[in-house]
Amino acid sequence: MTVEEKIQAILVANAALIALVPAARIRVPGSWQNLTAPYIVHFPVARSPFFIHGGTPSLRTWDVYQLSIFSSTYSAGRSILNAAITALDGVHSGVHAFRKTIRHIREEMTDLEHFIVEFSVAE
Repeated sequence: MTVEEKIQAILVANAALIALVPAARIRVPGSWQNLTAPYIVHFPVARSPFFIHGGTPSLRTWDVYQLSIFSSTYSAGRSILNAAITALDGVHSGVHAFRKTIRHIREEMTDLEHFIVEFSVAE
């Protein structure tokens, strides 16, 4: 299972998040351009090298794993952002995700609010 599939499973299993964004609108990059807001696109940005020490199992790590949250209003986007952070931040079976940064951009051309949250992820 890829890290994207593991993150997807964590996000769509969270009832609070799914109440705000239907599971079908939580995606990895691909055919998402025509999705109706709100929606989430998530993907790894930067993979880190990992080191194996004697007797310690190795981890695959990503310094930056990004969730892009798109919504029609700022307040809806903040609610989705908070639910996504609650769903993903912490230790899960097989994936450890720790929030790093949050940014907001107003997408004037699409009339959408775009929230970007970055995590450090290890599996």
